Amino acid sequence: MDLKLLQRQVAEQIGVYEATITNWERNASTPVIRYIPAIIRFLGYDPLPPASSLPERLVSARRELGLTQRKMAELLSVDPGTLQGWEAGEHQPTQGSLEVIERFLQSR
Repeated sequence: MDLKLLQRQVAEQIGVYEATITNWERNASTPVIRYIPAIIRFLGYDPLPPASSLPERLVSARRELGLTQRKMAELLSVDPGTLQGWEAGEHQPTQGSLEVIERFLQSR
């Protein structure tokens, strides 16, 4: 993708400093989750592979929305440690929680 934009222009569109774009390009840092939605909008697509498993779908949804685990757990009405376990594939949600998760994933 060659839009012939300056780093300053990209930074303005994403809402970060020009130095941040430089650091991302040099792999000196990675984007903080809150900037992922703006990056996806800027690119016009999500560069990461599509999610298939429930843990992958949870992480993908959270990333696309720019949410921390704490904030997404709050939206799902669960403890952040519970969400972390689901995302890591260490625990399976109960049937009731699974229904809440599916409604949340479908509503985005």
